Amino acid sequence: MQRAVTKWTQFLLVVALVAWPRPSPSAPLQADTSASALVIRTGRNGLLRALSHDHQFTPAVWQAEVNFDPNHPQEVHVDVRIDAGTLHDQAARLAPKLRAYVDREAAGPEVLDAQRYREIRFHGESASTRGEGDGLEGVLHGALSLHGATRPLDVPFHARMDALGYRVAGSVRFRQTDFGMTPFSTAGGSIGVDDEIQVDFDLVLVPASGAARSASRLGAR
Repeated sequence: MQRAVTKWTQFLLVVALVAWPRPSPSAPLQADTSASALVIRTGRNGLLRALSHDHQFTPAVWQAEVNFDPNHPQEVHVDVRIDAGTLHDQAARLAPKLRAYVDREAAGPEVLDAQRYREIRFHGESASTRGEGDGLEGVLHGALSLHGATRPLDVPFHARMDALGYRVAGSVRFRQTDFGMTPFSTAGGSIGVDDEIQVDFDLVLVPASGAARSASRLGAR
């Protein structure tokens, strides 16, 4: 009896997986920001960097949209938009007052200048890919617009099919000074942050028509 119940359960599971809705080719996809992660990291710099800490900024307001046909993965189009004024340092060791200070400095005129350049945007127009089946990896070719400057940026990634869409993860690095930004420093330059920035992402992409319309969508404020 137990074996029959187990086989029936397995049968129902297979039917459910087959019947589970998948995104149709070329269907617009959107990041579910409540299930996705986007982290902007900077390291320490200066003679007294041991007294400082690494930074891990996450945006409160952002969105990512993808037009992707699995039959033609090289023709992918990606649009990521971040509200620069909503970046918050999530480093665990920070006291609330120091965290607020770091957030203000990051958004201030010497770094992001979020009052003038509110939006950080990445636009990808093609990809070099390899892989088959449900897995795919490659490099997304596009441009990053930051602090009033736009520069080419290639983003390595790996993707796989998920229950409702795709899971896409990767990491990319670039320098603040390439975009006319001044890396934060204090105490005569003895404490500061590295010029290099690393962005890590783990995106859950679902059909745009079914994506959660959360308050974290860009422009929802």
